Amino acid sequence: MISTFEIGQTTYNLPLIAVLAGLALFVVSFVRSKAKARAARLQAIHLVKIPKKKAEGTEPATPEADARP
Repeated sequence: MISTFEIGQTTYNLPLIAVLAGLALFVVSFVRSKAKARAARLQAIHLVKIPKKKAEGTEPATPEADARP
């Protein structure tokens, strides 16, 4: 992109710089759009609390159950 042919003289390849800057902007916009889509997809997930099932054959822990003779 930058080249020096003689001491003290620097030339810039402006078309290449413009193409690389445009490519960088395109990549940034692509990544941002993917992140927005992922955030929207994750926001649509509704978390629901699932109640635990009682184990079969066991009694609930109550003070009356502990007071057996």
